[in-house]
Amino acid sequence: MNTHKSTNTPEATADPAPRKRPVRLTRRQLDVLRMAGRGETTEQIARALDLTMPGVAERVKRLRFNLGAVNRIHAFALAWNTEPSLRTAPSGKAPDLTDREVLVVRIWSAGGTRKDVERLLHITTDAAKALETQVLRATSAPKAVVAVHTGLEHRLISGTDTLASLAAEIPQSPSEAESTGDRPAGPGARPARASIPSAAPTGHLANQLRTTNGLIVHLDTMADMPPPTSLAEILNGTLAVQRAPHVVGRLVHQALARGIPCALVIPPTATDPARTAEAAGLGSAWSAACHQTAEDGTTAYAKVALDLGLQPDTCVVVCTAGEARHALEAGPQKLLVTTEKSALVRAAEPPLTWRERQIAEQCALGRTDEQIGAELKVSQFVVSNDLASMRRKFGVRDRVQVVAHAIRSGLVDTAGLHETVPNEIGLLDDAERAVLQLVATRALDAAGAREIGLTYREARNAHLRAVKKLSPQNSRTHAMTVALLSGALDDSRLAPKGAVSL
Repeated sequence: MNTHKSTNTPEATADPAPRKRPVRLTRRQLDVLRMAGRGETTEQIARALDLTMPGVAERVKRLRFNLGAVNRIHAFALAWNTEPSLRTAPSGKAPDLTDREVLVVRIWSAGGTRKDVERLLHITTDAAKALETQVLRATSAPKAVVAVHTGLEHRLISGTDTLASLAAEIPQSPSEAESTGDRPAGPGARPARASIPSAAPTGHLANQLRTTNGLIVHLDTMADMPPPTSLAEILNGTLAVQRAPHVVGRLVHQALARGIPCALVIPPTATDPARTAEAAGLGSAWSAACHQTAEDGTTAYAKVALDLGLQPDTCVVVCTAGEARHALEAGPQKLLVTTEKSALVRAAEPPLTWRERQIAEQCALGRTDEQIGAELKVSQFVVSNDLASMRRKFGVRDRVQVVAHAIRSGLVDTAGLHETVPNEIGLLDDAERAVLQLVATRALDAAGAREIGLTYREARNAHLRAVKKLSPQNSRTHAMTVALLSGALDDSRLAPKGAVSL
C-alpha cells in the first residue's frame, strides 16, 4: 500500500456549504492554489500577490467553499483534476514510495489528518508520525501539500479519493497492513505499483481469497470495466490513472495466480457474455460457466461451484447488489458486493467517537453549533472540528449529508430522533422528494438539478418547500431526519447490510 506523511497536520474546517453553481475559479484563486501547492505560507502568498494575510485567508476559505473541500490540501487535489492550468509536468525522477507511503499521500489528498492515518492504517500515533516523516523524506517535501503535489505530478495518486472510499479499500487487519508495507527491493517493483495507482490495494484483494477454494463472479460486475491493460503498459509503468485495472479483474487475476479456479454466472438477459468477458480481459479466466434462468437466480451459483468440484460454502461470490439475495441463498463462504459503479465494497464503516455521535444526533434535531456546544458543554470550535472530522470520515460535504449518512448507516441512535417526527407531515411532491434524495448525497447545484430534470431555481424552491413541510423549526438537517425516519424519502438505494457504497 502507499502511505504519505506530513508534519503539518491539515487544518479542520467548518462545514463547506453546497456549491450553488458549477465551480469556476478565478485567475487569482488559481495563483493562490498554485503557490499553496508549492508549500508557500500565507505570508509568502500575500507578499507575492500583493494581498493582506486576511485577504489570502478569505480566498482560501472561498476556494474550499467552491470546491467542497475540507482544507487547502484537499482543495488543491480537487482543483488539479478540474483546472488544466494548475497541472505541472513532473520534475525529476518519481519518488520511490512503498504502497503504505502512497496510501499516506492519498489520505492527505482526501483531506485526512494524522488521526486519519492512524485510524485507516491501524497504527499508533508515534508510528503514524514516523511514517509521515518517512514519506516527506522520500518525496523531498517540506510539507504534506508538496508531497501531494509530487504524487499528482508523477501520477502516483489520482486526487479523487475520499476517506470513505479509502476505508473500504484498506485491509481491516493491522497485521495485513504491515505485511504489505516493506520497501521494494529494487527499481523493478515500481511499475507494478504504478499499474494500480488509485485502486484497492493488492493486499486487500488477496485477503478476500485467503481461505477460499473457488471464486464465482456474476457477469454484471464487469459491465463497466475499462479496456484491458497491455503488458507493455504494466512493465513500463506508464499506465494512466484512468486506466487502472478494474477491481473485479484484479480479484480474478489474484485468484488465478493462487491457483484458485474461477467460474462465471451469466444472467438471462445477457446477449453476448463471451464478448463482455473478452472485453474485460478475462475471456480465458473461467473454468466453468452457467446461465441463470428467469425463474431461478440461485441455482446457477450452486451449479458452477459443483462444476468446479467444490461446495458453494467453500467459494467466494462476487455479484451486484441486485444479485445479492440470489447469491446468499446459495450459501457461499463469503459474498462481495459491487455498487453500480462496479467498485468492490465491504463492511468498513468509519467508527464515530462518543462525542461525534452526540453531535450527529444533535445536528439531526436541527440544532446549531452554538446550541450543540451549550448542550454538550463544549465550545463551538470543538463542535465545528468534530463535524469536519465526520465529513472526512464519510466523504461528504455538509452537515445535512453527515446526518443522512449517520442515520442510514445506523451510526446514531434513532430512538430519540423518532420523537421529533411531527404527527402530521405535508405530502411531498415528486420534485421535493427528488431534491431531498439529491441533497442527501451531493451538493444542490445546477448540475445536480439537471440530473433530476429541474432548473436550479426550481430545485432550490422545491427544497425550501420540502423543509417547510417536514421541519417545524425550518431546519434543513431536521427535515432530512424527518424524511428518513418517516418514510417520506425513498431509501431503496442504500447498500445492503454488510456493504458500504462507494
